[in-house]
Amino acid sequence: MSDRDTRASHERAEAIREEHARLRLLLAEMCEECELARLVPLLQQLAEELALHFETEEAEDGFPAVARLQPRFAALMEEVLAEHRAFLDEVGALLRRAELCVVEVKRIHEEAVAVANRLHEHEIKENDLFLEIATTDLGEAD
Repeated sequence: MSDRDTRASHERAEAIREEHARLRLLLAEMCEECELARLVPLLQQLAEELALHFETEEAEDGFPAVARLQPRFAALMEEVLAEHRAFLDEVGALLRRAELCVVEVKRIHEEAVAVANRLHEHEIKENDLFLEIATTDLGEAD
């Protein structure tokens, strides 16, 4: 391997380490977040960043180049690359489920607002009824 290739390899490795650090921060934030409205954008960001990160690692001058230069690591590289697809699929599935939940939460909220509105109308009806009863002469002797 030439000095230029060695330098490029080290730069690539450093770039990947930096991406790993950014991904760890995003993952930590995601793991702390429990509110769906904030979790969905984090999952979207994770899906996008993982896709880009894995694309970098899978580029011809990434893991495949390492596997060519160091054939003894080829099987492990294949395993790691296969995990990339599995992670992307899993995060995609989580994101779809979370987005469906957001839709369901919106529906539940709309239904709760409808119930609140009907209860408000019910309360007005009761108040009007009691007011009518209170102000109506029942015809009984005093």
